[in-house]
Amino acid sequence: MSPEVAVALWAVGGSLATLVATNIFNARQADKQMTFQIQEREIQNKQMLIHNSYEHRVEAYTRLFQSLHEFDTYLTMFIKETLDPNQFSPLEQREELMELFKKEALWLSKDAHLALMAFFISWDTVISYASHLPIDLFIGDVRGHCITLSVKIGKIKEVMKEDLGISYVDEFKDGKQENKQSFQEVSTAKE
Repeated sequence: MSPEVAVALWAVGGSLATLVATNIFNARQADKQMTFQIQEREIQNKQMLIHNSYEHRVEAYTRLFQSLHEFDTYLTMFIKETLDPNQFSPLEQREELMELFKKEALWLSKDAHLALMAFFISWDTVISYASHLPIDLFIGDVRGHCITLSVKIGKIKEVMKEDLGISYVDEFKDGKQENKQSFQEVSTAKE
């Protein structure tokens, strides 16, 4: 074999080796890029799911918060004794709130669910007292029962605010943060 042919074969062989190596490298890069794109889509899907779930939770909590606020206003009239204890009749409000609770239960956090269940237990206890105690005994303690229920409503509202991140916004706004975290760090820490 002549030296020119040998050089040509080496050149062709080198070009083929370079072509193969380049193709292998490009294939690996394409695989990495595809894997990265798949991971990015998964992250975007998770973020969209979280965002949609959060929107549903905000709507559910808004409806529950409003209903709780209305009932708390009702209770306040008995606490301040602007309504006669003989007019205390919380059964209708309980049924309305229970229906709303059942409708929105999917979007509640564990803490909110537990707080609402504790509230319903207390409320049912008050209703039980009202139906089983002599009217004079029950009427004498309507204010106390209303205070108990109002305190539980306050706890539920605080849990709901914390779940939505409102309490963290309030803490940041009021400067109650002990360290100087940015607002974004505070909201990210809740998530």
